[in-house]
Amino acid sequence: MWWISDYHHQPTQTVHYGNKYVIGNGIYGYRGTLDEARAEDQVGLNISNLYDGLPGKWRESVNAWNPFYTEVYVQGISLNISTQSPTNHHQKLSLKHGLHQRRTTYRINDKDITIESERFISMHAKNTMALRYTITASDTLDVEIKTGIDTLIWELNGPHFKEFEHLSANGIGITGSTQECKHQVTLLTKTTLDDTQVVKDDSIFGETKTIHLTKNESFHFTKIIILDVNKPLEQTQETLTNQFDKGYNALRKDHQHAWNALWAISDILIEGDDDAQHALRYSIYHLMILTPDKDKSIPARGLSGQVYKGAIFWDTEIFMLPFFLHTNPRAAKALIDYRIKTLPGAQAKAKHYGFEGAFYAWESHENGQDVCSDFNITDVFTNRDVRTYFKDKQIHISGDIVYAMWHYVNHTNDTSILLNGGADVIFEVARFYLSYLKYDFTTDVYEALDVVGPDEYHERVNNNAFTNKLIAYVFEIALKVASHLKTQSPTTYTKLNEHRKIDTILETITRVHTKLKAPTKTKSQVIEQFDGYFALEDTRVDVLKTRLVHPQEYWGTSHGVAYPTQIIKQADVVTMLSLFSSDYSTDIKQANYDYYHPRTEHGSSLSASMYGLLACDINRQDDAYDYFMKSASIDLTGKSKQFAGNTYIGGTHPAASGGAYMLALYGFAGLKTSNGTLSVQPRLPKHIKSMQFKLHYQEALYTVTITHNDTQIKKESTHE
Repeated sequence: MWWISDYHHQPTQTVHYGNKYVIGNGIYGYRGTLDEARAEDQVGLNISNLYDGLPGKWRESVNAWNPFYTEVYVQGISLNISTQSPTNHHQKLSLKHGLHQRRTTYRINDKDITIESERFISMHAKNTMALRYTITASDTLDVEIKTGIDTLIWELNGPHFKEFEHLSANGIGITGSTQECKHQVTLLTKTTLDDTQVVKDDSIFGETKTIHLTKNESFHFTKIIILDVNKPLEQTQETLTNQFDKGYNALRKDHQHAWNALWAISDILIEGDDDAQHALRYSIYHLMILTPDKDKSIPARGLSGQVYKGAIFWDTEIFMLPFFLHTNPRAAKALIDYRIKTLPGAQAKAKHYGFEGAFYAWESHENGQDVCSDFNITDVFTNRDVRTYFKDKQIHISGDIVYAMWHYVNHTNDTSILLNGGADVIFEVARFYLSYLKYDFTTDVYEALDVVGPDEYHERVNNNAFTNKLIAYVFEIALKVASHLKTQSPTTYTKLNEHRKIDTILETITRVHTKLKAPTKTKSQVIEQFDGYFALEDTRVDVLKTRLVHPQEYWGTSHGVAYPTQIIKQADVVTMLSLFSSDYSTDIKQANYDYYHPRTEHGSSLSASMYGLLACDINRQDDAYDYFMKSASIDLTGKSKQFAGNTYIGGTHPAASGGAYMLALYGFAGLKTSNGTLSVQPRLPKHIKSMQFKLHYQEALYTVTITHNDTQIKKESTHE
């Protein structure tokens, strides 16, 4: 239950293996490719929150050079799984300790040669990585080892390192600066191999050594790697010396201890369903390898590569933040601090589009700049870029951030974040929405016109229910925060009022928020997703699939097959009902689940968990379980969209992992927190006998145990 494995290597699944077996520590992530893999195999050492852009190309996160490259030759034959078929192969990943391992046996001229390796990116020393490599032969023979740094980088919109320098003192290394922002990246490696020859050919900068193996003899070596950004070379060299002197085993032990500490808080024990236990641990693993540092955030594709430009989406606040709130409040604060830090970028975007306040980036980079393109899709028929409106019309992103911030405040009881920029964010988002809304004199209502909701197949709609609900919520929170500051920190409020004119915002909110247009409902309590939605063609997903001319055809935009129909990409009204569950009756939830369920394509990995949460709310545990497994196992199975039009969108899905965690706690356990009180209402699927988990809530750590008939909430400790 702590391992994932494959016993066969299928060349067509190389990209999937890269996603499935990714390792990381929140700063660096390395794809699950094999040691001998090259750039064409999508090897990737991704650096979180480090970005670079070239003229005429999308700005994206940076992949570094590959320091794990190692290849073995026997009689001139490369033991490379892409060119030689092995007799046995086993690739596996320890979820408990973030260790990637492989064992592959080849038969060359009636002799068996087995290579084994283990690698990790340290969760203890965040700039340190390590490799242990072993070769064993069934009979006497000579083998050549070639190991080093592959300078040919797999990039989507590079090259991000136009020039770089080779370093060969005390090991080997590469140092170079990114093209746009001139970030200095230094990668140093040192092996336990001696008497080697330095090689510098075919993009490989490394060392070779020929060894003589006797029958059944094993030879092994280790490699220590240091990767630093914007650090003096001397400091990186000193770190390499110190870590190399500690040795592989000591570094591995420290790494394991760090992982043990994370699992001690984060694990959820499931009794009665091994598949659910395994999938959930895999989801939690993916979230832990993305644990942010300081005021950094988490990209939508995690650390699996440069897809979606390595940018931060609403995925982080809505789908991933709950995990960190419960297991690592310090990391949760980092996610909120990132949005506080990037407020100026959100204000600049609002001003660019002619609005006031803060309009946050749909795809956010380090300073809050929106790197989302106006043309995100390539038409598969004409190969022309298609105009999309994610960047300029998905205004719900700002409300998502306020929702997350207030969730953080309530969950941690940390109101200091309001004094350190959080209140500014909330008031500036409220100001943005006030400037965006349009007043209809004929009906005396305020409307949010020309928007895109979570369902991206229908662009430029009016009064998306989810968006309008968030706007109303932001106004309510702004009023609460103002009241809190006036009472608890009047000096802060006075300063904010002088700087932000808060009184004016509050006066306008008081006038507007009660007149914000409410969504239309049918007699059966179905909420219309947006104005005119019910007038669209009512069909089903299977019918729409028969209308496709090309398998990678994009369903959205005004020319897509879904646009004139009620078929939606992902949970939209359902997301609203799940996030604001206490505001709606069971009858409304039931009616909308039944209506939207057959009309949802689930073209986004974010969709399943929201349907699962709502299914739990209406006692559809079997449905909820199916959605849970879909979310938790998406990167295990690899069954996800790889293209939107001709645009590659592959990689891991940490929002789905976060959704699986949410579904386990908020859905199956029925966890609720309110006014300092923690409660559970178990809604376990029938074959799950019990669940046990720990969580932080306000100033305490709790252990929760639930069965079908009993619950126990135990306070373990109180934080000082």
